[in-house]
Amino acid sequence: MNYKKEYLYKKIVRAKQFLDKNYQDDISLDNLINEANISKYHFIRLFKKTYEVTPHKYLMEKRLKIAKLELESTKDSVSVICFKVGFSSVSSFCNLFKKVTFQTPLEYRNAFIVLKKNRFSEPFKNIPGCYGLIHHS
Repeated sequence: MNYKKEYLYKKIVRAKQFLDKNYQDDISLDNLINEANISKYHFIRLFKKTYEVTPHKYLMEKRLKIAKLELESTKDSVSVICFKVGFSSVSSFCNLFKKVTFQTPLEYRNAFIVLKKNRFSEPFKNIPGCYGLIHHS
């Protein structure tokens, strides 16, 4: 890889690191482009080539991943989580969440609670009978 390409890819990596660190903030593509100091078209193309998604999609996926963790580990309301992870609208957050997970945030949380409860109350439920009987005693 030549020096110029390496230099450009370092800028793309820094932009991704910026997204990872500041996902909860209001980030525009212009912010990223200004940080990288390359053209919008070139930036998007290199980012997608490197990470297989556009910067916007990467940011949305990052926010949804953190939102899932929040739904699993806190009792915060959906609206609190929505704003905590960087969305500016509860309805857009819920719509995107459902589009990606096929569940509303509350359905996701409730399903996680049931799954977690079943794991502890019925630890042998998903183990084949013969194996469970042999090692259960």
